[in-house]
Amino acid sequence: MAERPDYLIAGAGPAGALLARLLADDGYRVAVIDPSPRPGTKPCGWAVPAEIESIYSIPGDAVITRIRGYRVYLSGRLVFEERGRHWGYIVDKPRMLEKLLEGIPLHRRGLRLAEGFNPKPPAGLEPRRSVVVATGSQAYAGRMRDMIYAVQTLLPWSDSFEEDLVEFHFDPSLVGYYWVFPRPPRWIDVGVGGYEKPMKLIERLHSFITERLKGRIRREDVKGAWINVSGAQPQLLTSNPPVIGEAAGYVYPLTGEGIRPSMVSALAYYETAIRGRGDPKLHRTTVKWINIQRRIVDRALKSSPESRAALLESMPPDLFVSLGLGSLPLTKALKLAARLPRGIARIIAETLKPQPLKRQRGGGEE
Repeated sequence: MAERPDYLIAGAGPAGALLARLLADDGYRVAVIDPSPRPGTKPCGWAVPAEIESIYSIPGDAVITRIRGYRVYLSGRLVFEERGRHWGYIVDKPRMLEKLLEGIPLHRRGLRLAEGFNPKPPAGLEPRRSVVVATGSQAYAGRMRDMIYAVQTLLPWSDSFEEDLVEFHFDPSLVGYYWVFPRPPRWIDVGVGGYEKPMKLIERLHSFITERLKGRIRREDVKGAWINVSGAQPQLLTSNPPVIGEAAGYVYPLTGEGIRPSMVSALAYYETAIRGRGDPKLHRTTVKWINIQRRIVDRALKSSPESRAALLESMPPDLFVSLGLGSLPLTKALKLAARLPRGIARIIAETLKPQPLKRQRGGGEE
């Protein structure tokens, strides 16, 4: 009979895979469970900013293309454009996760949750130390206060696209956005996500592709997924059981970016719970930016389409990108407050409060 693992990680996404790698490299016996046919199959844009390099060095064979520019459109009109700097990557997400999980047992099993969110590991995989929940928006959906939906499809590659440029398209009638991401040499990834029902978003995607990109799609070629944008809940990292990644709200609400912040949460759990170190500064900053973005989204939901358009146009291009990426140091953001719309500057100031990790009991209830 196989020896039981020290840690059982439920979920082979970015948070679960990185934590599994960290634990395995530290000498712990680790097992991962995930019912998906392959890690990373959840619909996703596969875009990660260059800032991910402070957490994880992406293997070369998992990089599809390097991004060196972006365009931002509002109601079909180009409003921002930047070229020339290393913005980030389009990655082969399944390949990246498989590299992280090399040599670690991966079982095509799910995690059952009993009353009170207590995990029930599969027979024979009961861990000696702990189950770590990294199931994304699935198992803990009932306790997530806010979720959005996103749909995407792949179009055949055309020379009219640029392989190192990404596009973001905003429609003031939608709290969300459209994206056009390159996946050369075969595909272009087109999607839309936001606060609308799935079928409405599929209709939007169809219209966007036919009107803006002059392409066609079949409904059966569209994939979709729910995204937890409730805001980061760092207390769940020290709950029983610990919860990391998207399941704990580690997604940037303005952009839906989840790979990088989810990995940050895994690193924070590893440093604090496993190695007994202090909460990493990168984690504290990530939590604050996620929750700043959450409040900005709340403000956008209460605003008219005209107000949302005016807010977008009033943002200086460099600060627009830094705000969306959560890459602007908070102290610098305050110094640049005069360049920010008043409401956003106020949100940043009010959010600069200590948010220490608090150990909890009973399944992470607040």
